[in-house]
Amino acid sequence: MVGKRLLVLSLCALLSAVAVFPAAAQTVELTLWHHWTAHRSEYVQQLLDAFMAEHPNIKVQHQVAPTGGAQDRLTTMILSGAAPELVMVSSGYAFPFMIQGGFYPLDEFIARDGIDLGMFIPADIAGFQLFGETYALPVTSGAAWTNLLFYNRDMLADVGLADTGPEDWEQWREAALRMTRVADDGTLLAAGSNIPSMMQAVAWTGSVPWSDDWRTAQVNTPQMQSTVSFLLDMLEDMYGTYSVHNNFLVSAVTRFQNQELGLWFINNSAFGFANAFNFRWGARLAPVNRNYADAKPIGFASGTWAYAIPATIDPNKLEAAGTLLKWLTTQEETGGWFTRVQSRPSPVIAFNTHPDYRLNNPYWDVVIHAAAHDIIAPPGVGEALGAVHTRIMNGTVQPHQGLDDAQRAVQQALDDYWAAVGQ
Repeated sequence: MVGKRLLVLSLCALLSAVAVFPAAAQTVELTLWHHWTAHRSEYVQQLLDAFMAEHPNIKVQHQVAPTGGAQDRLTTMILSGAAPELVMVSSGYAFPFMIQGGFYPLDEFIARDGIDLGMFIPADIAGFQLFGETYALPVTSGAAWTNLLFYNRDMLADVGLADTGPEDWEQWREAALRMTRVADDGTLLAAGSNIPSMMQAVAWTGSVPWSDDWRTAQVNTPQMQSTVSFLLDMLEDMYGTYSVHNNFLVSAVTRFQNQELGLWFINNSAFGFANAFNFRWGARLAPVNRNYADAKPIGFASGTWAYAIPATIDPNKLEAAGTLLKWLTTQEETGGWFTRVQSRPSPVIAFNTHPDYRLNNPYWDVVIHAAAHDIIAPPGVGEALGAVHTRIMNGTVQPHQGLDDAQRAVQQALDDYWAAVGQ
């Protein structure tokens, strides 16, 4: 707590002494810290080369870092005052940086430059906002992250089913069981479906495990109880145990590519693998549980990446960093191109209508529709539910006890959130 207070006090002192994005009078050197590994790093370099050609007084280098341990490394850099001028941050862990004053608030800059935040998918920008202030601008979308289904059309047709994928849970179960193949010695040869998390699946009943105001946990509900029962039955019928499921799907993309997995609940990044599929494939919204009148394929935008300016930035570099931030995130020929070349959705709504998306992807409209059903989850809730999901699927706790545990854990996460924001 002492460290947190010292950080907040030091950052408040800095921010009060700095004008919003003072003009850069001479050459400024910036560093962009990001996680775009492999060929994506080359895309970043292309963008930065174009930026520097357009802004000759700003020189930018980039540092590539793995995603593992990124939150801890970013915390260390900010606390030490050694953070790069522009950093990549996930919506999954942005909250502590915002609440502790680790990022520079962008609202005056946004207003000055006329950036319309309505350009962004609401669930993508919301993960970087707190108390009406915005602390980062998204660069890739977390839409279609938990409510998207890829399916093997050939495998479906081979078992006598429509090759359009399941629309509801009854069709999901039938397709999954028909496509599961086991050798005479009991070896699993092909699985009909992977098992999504209970948080992910319960949303397809139209229910989420918290109240609209984020005050009250709503985990142990009829919707969640039936969801857990359904997932356990599917797990037993296809895999037997959760360890078999996890071992079989160590590389789910490889299983899907090898036609050893018929239905694959995966996020939007899977479109980047589509060119390697040597079979007829499809993508659709997640199936819904028609036992509930309000059922719809709700998703959680949980993988949005954004760029932020650390609050410890040198005041003389602030204007240049803001210019780079805007250039990378709000322009179609830069931010739009970066997501499009990866076949991933943009957090900017209009950029997703670019015709190039549909050149090799006849299912691009599915992403657009999935985004329309996306919301964000309160901080800490996903981790709490994920831990209980694993225990229930592993059989280390009975479902009723697990859901009681989850109810308490989610309530604690909600209480912690409101305590952190001081309300």
